[in-house]
Amino acid sequence: MAKGSINIGDEAAITAKVRRRYGQPHSIVDRTSKVTHGQEIELRGDVTGVGKAR
Repeated sequence: MAKGSINIGDEAAITAKVRRRYGQPHSIVDRTSKVTHGQEIELRGDVTGVGKAR
């Protein structure tokens, strides 16, 4: 994807590898899935802001 081609309202996805599962409020909660350590998951959502990484 070309730099600067992501805009607010676009759908974006990243792939992440599961390292640990915590019961903390900031953890991803999906009680239907049985993800395990080392498994790759896809996180998908709408872009709500675009800016420079710090």
